[in-house]
Amino acid sequence: MDIQLKKLELIEWIAQISDVHVITKMDKIRRSYLSQKEEDMKPMSIEEFNADIEKAEEDNIDIHVRFDGEMLALYRNVGRETGYWANYYLRAVRKYGGLIYAKKLLSNINSSQQGLYKLSELGKLYLSVEFLVLKEEYKFLFTDIELHEAQRRLNDLLNK
Repeated sequence: MDIQLKKLELIEWIAQISDVHVITKMDKIRRSYLSQKEEDMKPMSIEEFNADIEKAEEDNIDIHVRFDGEMLALYRNVGRETGYWANYYLRAVRKYGGLIYAKKLLSNINSSQQGLYKLSELGKLYLSVEFLVLKEEYKFLFTDIELHEAQRRLNDLLNK
């Protein structure tokens, strides 16, 4: 859609309106829009700024804690559903944290991913770190290269 063309069409249409009530309503909408825009542009106080920063930091900590929790949950869920208790995985998640360990796994492009292959054989790729990394709420924690690697691994196994 060409926004400039739309604006010109609206101007031509407005120029033809002769009903005072319609013009009054449109002017009220315009003033409301300008007032809201002015409010949005008002500088925030240092207190508001600091409160926004604190909230962002809390949100960041919350998402890391949630991701770590899901990485630990993968250990339990894989164990329950497959009978395989990946103790090395558990130690690594506890030692490095879920996020760092997930990044570490994704950076080893040429390493054998025996656990991932086993999950694929069992039809349980949804229990993989790669699947978790690609969840919408966690994607921003990873680089494009890491996301691409996670997707590539899953695609390779799904296309066999």
